Amino acid sequence: MHIEFILLLTCNLLIFLLGFALGRSFITLRLRREENQKRELELKMFEKRAEAFPEGRDGPNSLEELIYRAQIHEEIEKLIRKDRND
Repeated sequence: MHIEFILLLTCNLLIFLLGFALGRSFITLRLRREENQKRELELKMFEKRAEAFPEGRDGPNSLEELIYRAQIHEEIEKLIRKDRND
């Protein structure tokens, strides 16, 4: 009976440790995914900003281009606000 109790206790301990390790790995995986999503959003934001405000140009040549730039600027600001809220 004493050996059965030790064996049962050992099995419970191993199952607990396995669950703990799997839970920790799952949480780490989710955190890495969120960090990667934030990096992707930042890259998209920088790409849109580069498209909207290219270097070496004086400014918008037409009203449509000005409206387009304003819309992109709004999207960038929304992404920044959303990122700050998260």
